[in-house]
Amino acid sequence: EEFEKKDWREVEAYDYFVLGSPAHFGQMSWEMKKFFDEAFHMIYMSPGKAEGKLFALFSVGAGMPGAKSTVDSMEQAIDMNAGKVVLRLGLDKSMSADEFAAQAADFARSFAVLVGH
Repeated sequence: EEFEKKDWREVEAYDYFVLGSPAHFGQMSWEMKKFFDEAFHMIYMSPGKAEGKLFALFSVGAGMPGAKSTVDSMEQAIDMNAGKVVLRLGLDKSMSADEFAAQAADFARSFAVLVGH
């Protein structure tokens, strides 16, 4: 669903972002790329607009190298716009359900601690 201009003003007010993408050959999905393109163009083009914004990133891939590369590409977009990545998680679909759930729960708990909830 497309964001309206008014929606971007609301997004600009957020302090914390949790963003995820499936791994597509080690890159973020086109939907996530479009989000970054639009968000950083519409909101963060003024110097310092992303400063102080905290990002938690995750990806799920068929293998760990793809998930890690996807998170790396997302982090690069954020770094270029002065945001700060505070958590990263790459999940591999070959993990056991218990391991997958445990890592996702640790990620969620860590983020809750970081934002004070």
